[in-house]
Amino acid sequence: MRKRIAGFALAALCLWAVTGNQTFAEEPSVAVAKAASVRALQSELMVAALACPGDLGVSLVRNYNRFVRHFSPALIRSANTLRTHFRTTYGAEHVIRFDSFLTRLANQASLSSIREAAYCQDRARMVEAALGLNDADLESFTITAYAASADLTGEELFPSHATRLAAREAIERAE
Repeated sequence: MRKRIAGFALAALCLWAVTGNQTFAEEPSVAVAKAASVRALQSELMVAALACPGDLGVSLVRNYNRFVRHFSPALIRSANTLRTHFRTTYGAEHVIRFDSFLTRLANQASLSSIREAAYCQDRARMVEAALGLNDADLESFTITAYAASADLTGEELFPSHATRLAAREAIERAE
């Protein structure tokens, strides 16, 4: 999983290099990759808060709520970056495509909660690690420690075949 994370970061950089889109203040690949990874982490923690039973589940709900309150500015910035990306990429269909992307992230997290034996314990550690960060470090944390497991190189985020291919090749090289 860690190698896929590094691969995702590299893939995101390659994706925007291929498209040449310059609609963001920082390098577009970095902006979109960070925003998508933050949203993926938020989805993962939300699913964990809802899916995990017992005392650990109660703790996850409490920590998820703390996460959302603590990182609210970063979560809003990430959502706005993604909305801008989807609006630029999909035009009139951007709302439907953005919603589809968010649903896919939640569905992937839900499948992980079913498939992984230590899912709840791992997500409890993940949210505790995230809560130890400041706002500026959240994006780096999600890129390096989490995002690739959500396979953020799919068609919703990067619709052209060339950008998806570049992302997948970068992930394979990192693995």
